Amino acid sequence: MRWGSPIFRINSYEQKNQLHEAKENAVFSKGFQTVKISQPKIQSPADDNEARLDRLQQQIERQNALLLQSQKMKTLGVMASGLAHEIMQPLQIILATAQNCRLDVERQKATPSMILEDLDSIASTVKRIDHIVNHLYVLSKEGKPRYEILSVKTVLEDALAMFREQLKNRGIQVKIDTDPNLPPVYADKVELEQVIINLINNARDALEGQPDKRITISASSQNGQIEICFADTGCGIPPENREKIFGLSFSTKEKGSGLGLYIVQDIVNRYGGTIRVNSSTGTEIIIALPIQHKEQTV
Repeated sequence: MRWGSPIFRINSYEQKNQLHEAKENAVFSKGFQTVKISQPKIQSPADDNEARLDRLQQQIERQNALLLQSQKMKTLGVMASGLAHEIMQPLQIILATAQNCRLDVERQKATPSMILEDLDSIASTVKRIDHIVNHLYVLSKEGKPRYEILSVKTVLEDALAMFREQLKNRGIQVKIDTDPNLPPVYADKVELEQVIINLINNARDALEGQPDKRITISASSQNGQIEICFADTGCGIPPENREKIFGLSFSTKEKGSGLGLYIVQDIVNRYGGTIRVNSSTGTEIIIALPIQHKEQTV
């Protein structure tokens, strides 16, 4: 049979078709094996809602942190004039001591013991200024809370030291009355001082124009809690405002931000505590915090 016979050509044509089909099948098979079709992950409505809640919670936490830092800066700004007095008074002590020491030396009346006494006085006063400045720096810093076991009396005294002279210059008497056997609390020192500073600032403002200017801070332990009471002899809070004072942006002050008591309540609540108000001719704000005998997560 010749290569050009009709039968061979037919067979050759069929063979070509078979070969072409085989190639196409091979290409299709190869493509089918190598191409991966990614199926979209189907989320249930519950998963989607949970993700949204997580994002919302993170946003709320960021906003609360910004509010807290904003209130810190505002409080420090309000305290600036008082801090000037707190620093100026010990500086005057240093200046007077140094001048007296110089005069004694010039008059040849200074003995080594007298000079050492003056130097000790200067060193002690410098430490006082250093404490105030460092304390101010710690209050102004941003950062995550650092929880520790704290003495309420120490925190009260440290917070009050920031503007004791300011209150004195306004004619405001301050009394601290704490139980000597008061148990500790577990808290962040800066946050707890922020609570105390805000409440003292509010009491100070309420005493403006009052003939009797007194702030009494007392602390005692009752029913497994430590109660800290801030009482003033100011003008009191009108009944219609008592439910509003802890609300965000509520303020009766002309230039008030409405953040102070809102942040006070937020911090106290996070510690598992409570806050309540009694007000008539004066005002009492009582915060109750759990007694902590060992460290635990807040």
